[in-house]
Amino acid sequence: MLLASGEGGNHIALLSYYALLNAGVFALAFMRSWHPLNLLGFVFTFMIGAAWGGLSIWFNLILLRSAAHYVGIDYRIDALVDSQFVQAMLSLVWSASALVLMRASACLMMRRAWWGGAFALGIVVLKLFLVDLANGGSIARVVSFVGVGLLLLLVGYLAPYPKTAHGAPSAASA
Repeated sequence: MLLASGEGGNHIALLSYYALLNAGVFALAFMRSWHPLNLLGFVFTFMIGAAWGGLSIWFNLILLRSAAHYVGIDYRIDALVDSQFVQAMLSLVWSASALVLMRASACLMMRRAWWGGAFALGIVVLKLFLVDLANGGSIARVVSFVGVGLLLLLVGYLAPYPKTAHGAPSAASA
């Protein structure tokens, strides 16, 4: 394109084809039904969700295997579930992951992703009361409760609910 422009210095004329391309896309948008595009969007959204789910499972399995190796716990499901250390580690890692998600969502003003992090924190709090509290008292349980509590405080400070485009939370979602 630079060779075709000559030496006149009119670089704006080189980009005039964008206006024609935009006009063509605009005309196609009104002439054609986009049902295949909606289906394609659904398929790719499902694939991305499945990839994130698989990555989450893989990461948790790495955590469990590391705990089994370094702490000396048998790598069996019953031994891992009964371990206070493993339960505290999972609570803290899940809370930290939710904090990172909610912080990024607050910075990018992505409310749905922020609610995903809030849902993950809700699961952690349920896990604390249903699983960690049911096991015997130990220092791991105390560390788990205090650590998750501190991370919840950090969420309130570092990752507030994202504002609307107008700058204030909407009345319907606040």
